[in-house]
Amino acid sequence: MNAQSYVQTRCPSCGAGAWGHPQMPVPCNTCGRQVPPVAGANGQGFQGAPGAATAQPYAQPADPYAGQQANPYAGQQANPYAGQPANPYAGQPAPGPQMTPAPQHAVAAAGAGSAPATTAGASSGKGNIVTRIRVGPLSIPIRAGGNMKFKVIGVTILAIVLAVGGVIVKSKFKKTKAGNLSYSGLGIDPKHADPDKMLTAVGGPARKWRSDAAWWAINLQEVRADGTVDVTKGGAQVTYISVAGVQSRVKRTRDNSIKKYNFGPAGVDHKQLWGATNPWEGVVPPDLPTCAIKDVVKGLGLTGSQTVRVTFDPQFAGAVDVDAWHVIGKDPKIDAYYSMADCSLVASK
Repeated sequence: MNAQSYVQTRCPSCGAGAWGHPQMPVPCNTCGRQVPPVAGANGQGFQGAPGAATAQPYAQPADPYAGQQANPYAGQQANPYAGQPANPYAGQPAPGPQMTPAPQHAVAAAGAGSAPATTAGASSGKGNIVTRIRVGPLSIPIRAGGNMKFKVIGVTILAIVLAVGGVIVKSKFKKTKAGNLSYSGLGIDPKHADPDKMLTAVGGPARKWRSDAAWWAINLQEVRADGTVDVTKGGAQVTYISVAGVQSRVKRTRDNSIKKYNFGPAGVDHKQLWGATNPWEGVVPPDLPTCAIKDVVKGLGLTGSQTVRVTFDPQFAGAVDVDAWHVIGKDPKIDAYYSMADCSLVASK
């Protein structure tokens, strides 16, 4: 089907100038109704509307006089089409070899004076129209036709699922903050951190800070019934000291002699450094406990969401003269010390 197959005629419905074709109906560019196939006696497949003057075919043969200066039509009879209505398609390109008339809804939007053309968004050789549905930042293509209402609802639900899934994945795989120690590198499950492993896990990094670094204190705000801590909520801190640094007579040496490791949602922050105001005397770092924190907590009979606070700091030992875990809780109400050597109850308030 080529450009010369299209001819000018008038729409039998509205009377406006329209495109016609000898073999198939073509939508009217003005009213959108179909112009039936036309066939003329002149052999060029042209037929005007009833009572309308015959219009010339859309495309003419190439001009045999192109490039010549003399007017080959000089002296010939006047234009046989003079006085007829102006050609509504004058200056418009003929339909290309691969082009088909636009669907009716596209033609109506184009308005009169537009030649048949492919619709923007036709996705395949089958002429299926693709519509893009935008939901937030997403632009999703769907084929027009069928029950568009359910298609749009389905696309919207899909976009919401993808968005929620993206948030969950992003949250689950949140990166460790620059400069912090990663839980994967320390071998700790941040949602179920083992307090006793937390004590030793930061020992390596601490000894890179000071070669004589030793574990000194721990402060856990919420230890659960199984003896683990969700460190992504914060409230978990382990302290190391430089044994020589805190006892030095030189203030500059004592400065930054205490290093605190804060466990939080973006890894372990170890930038917090403290200094001993005055020289400490007779510092003996505590031995690593043989009674684990989780063993003490499991013996408390906690249930459900109940938690307790567990601390140890030699400078705040309180009423006991042995290394002991200090366990504090409101529900159940508890304030007691348990031996770090054998988990026995040392004192209770």
